[in-house]
Amino acid sequence: MTDIHLARDGADLGVHDLAAINQMLAAGQLTGTELAWAKGMGGWISLSQVRGVIMPGRPQPMGFAPRPGFPPVPPAPANSAAATTSMISGILAVLGIFMAGLGIIPGIVAVICGHKARDSIQKSGGQLGGSGMALAGLITGYIGIVLCAAILGFIVWSVSAFSKKIAEEKNITAEKVVETRSMFTTTLQKKEREDEETQPPPDSSPLRLMKYDSPLGPMDAYVSKESDGPRSSPAIVWLTGGFSNSIDEGSFTPGDPGNDQSATAFQQPRLIGMYPSLRGGNQNPGFKEGHFGEVEDVLAAIKWLKARPGVDPRRVYLGGHSTGGTLALLVAEASTDLRAVFVFGAVARVSDYGQDALPYSVRNASEGRMRSPITWLPAIQCPTFVIEGTDGNIEGLHEMEAASKNPKVKFFEIPGRDHFGVLQPVSKMLAQMILDDTGSEPNLPVTRESISAALRK
Repeated sequence: MTDIHLARDGADLGVHDLAAINQMLAAGQLTGTELAWAKGMGGWISLSQVRGVIMPGRPQPMGFAPRPGFPPVPPAPANSAAATTSMISGILAVLGIFMAGLGIIPGIVAVICGHKARDSIQKSGGQLGGSGMALAGLITGYIGIVLCAAILGFIVWSVSAFSKKIAEEKNITAEKVVETRSMFTTTLQKKEREDEETQPPPDSSPLRLMKYDSPLGPMDAYVSKESDGPRSSPAIVWLTGGFSNSIDEGSFTPGDPGNDQSATAFQQPRLIGMYPSLRGGNQNPGFKEGHFGEVEDVLAAIKWLKARPGVDPRRVYLGGHSTGGTLALLVAEASTDLRAVFVFGAVARVSDYGQDALPYSVRNASEGRMRSPITWLPAIQCPTFVIEGTDGNIEGLHEMEAASKNPKVKFFEIPGRDHFGVLQPVSKMLAQMILDDTGSEPNLPVTRESISAALRK
């Protein structure tokens, strides 16, 4: 047997005689796992099984009887089924990246089959192929597993964070708001105050100038004279608009019906009104804080008003317009002492007023969060009515309405009205509702229909 054809992994290694093959085996150039065929042999067999082949350190095998007619072209090795499975599974693993991380299972299959295929191919002596497919399956399988695991981890984290946020919102209470505020110290970029002396109302006015006790000391307020009377009457604390934190003759001088910011609609017999000035306003102590410390001032004013002899402490209301409406919302979120709250033209975040109008940095997220009514809406415990004309600060109303899940808070967009046109007619309606609200629980039928009827008057 002088002409022996050799092949390895489907590659033709040429024709050699037996002596040359034994020399190559001894030199380590051949391993004995190659396929061999010679004329007269029945088919391709392992080189180590050829008669006369001397394997280093092993006895010579008996060999096989020759059989004529087999072609001297080595057959291509068959692809390993595990290699094919690995490559297909790897492709599915990569595709699973785009399907919410569903590629982990095919990725695991690709890796297992890939390793199994490479092991069986190595041990087949060239009879199995597909090592490239197995390698591709391993690579795509590992990529699919890692990326899909990352995506699933992100999804789980996102769901957990969202659930935590929902749980926190459900647990927001007025007490929590007060606690959070007490642990926060505001930083003012500028310290501003007003020096204008508060003007006393005329003798004909139902109001008089008084002092209420605030956290910073006595502050000015206009208060109905009836607050000293023997009758127990409902009362409303009204917060005016603007950024001065001051009160002036505008609180007792009626304005034009289309822009009456005086709130004189609440100044009528049997209804006690209070119009507090705040820190930094008029000649009050402290500095203007842009709706932070002012919340404490209003809470103090409510407490002071409830202690007046002519006030029914169970029927104290709060209202405000524009910046006063925004402040009223912030107070409502920190109070458990109010019967109901009426808000005209508020914004969702105080920072929306712009840096020029505010003493703190609007770029500071913590400062902004403490002054954002939209953050604390779940804490409101009393009926609260947020009202604004379509041509006013309607974006703030829309944003808060979309975010709110609190059934105590109702939102009313008034078509065809601006920031000021809803004030006088709706305030008159609310004043009458306050007088009629005499039960043990609040009963204020504020609806779109009742507002529309008030506007028609």
